[in-house]
Amino acid sequence: MYAFFWFIFFVILISFIVIKIVRKRFNKNNIDLQNNNGELFNKKCVIYNVGYDNKYNACYWENGKQVFLEKTINFGHSEAAAIIVLENKIYVAGNYNMSGKTIACYWENGMEKSLERKGGNCFTLANDLAIYGNTVFIAGHYLENDKKRACYWEDGMISSIDISGISENSFANSIYVEKNSIYVVGCYYDKINHIACYWENGKRIALEPKNENNY
Repeated sequence: MYAFFWFIFFVILISFIVIKIVRKRFNKNNIDLQNNNGELFNKKCVIYNVGYDNKYNACYWENGKQVFLEKTINFGHSEAAAIIVLENKIYVAGNYNMSGKTIACYWENGMEKSLERKGGNCFTLANDLAIYGNTVFIAGHYLENDKKRACYWEDGMISSIDISGISENSFANSIYVEKNSIYVVGCYYDKINHIACYWENGKRIALEPKNENNY
């Protein structure tokens, strides 16, 4: 009889120790194991959204609080397209309008950073961004000979990807970087259909089916 009670005691004790260890581990990341409904949640969860206000000023929202992004020059409309929060830095990719031309840029902690314009081109567009180490990658496109050309920027410098054989528009919509590989997702137009594709380290891989529109 006593052996049974000692067994129960040790089971409860071990369970208590395990729970304490797990809670301590999660709390390092500011996570509470359960709320009143027994659901996981982050005690310091912060929700970010990007966009622009009713006067077309680029901004983001931090838990509902609107934060406007810097204008270093006297440009017109601006918009924020994507956001990444890493440690104590907030990176936002977006665009602004200057003299009727769309110009890609990004903001780091609210400070605007310019992106290279190929051949002095006055039309560039940013759609997404990724951070790897201390390097900022941005996916988008630029205008060349009245055609949109998919590309990405690495620390502000434009990098071309394989658009050989594409005589019409191509677009880079999102980007992901892992170790030595850069993945860009987008599509291109072959005069008949828009074909979904991705680029791995600049090499284009088309996605099936190719005989209908996919974006």
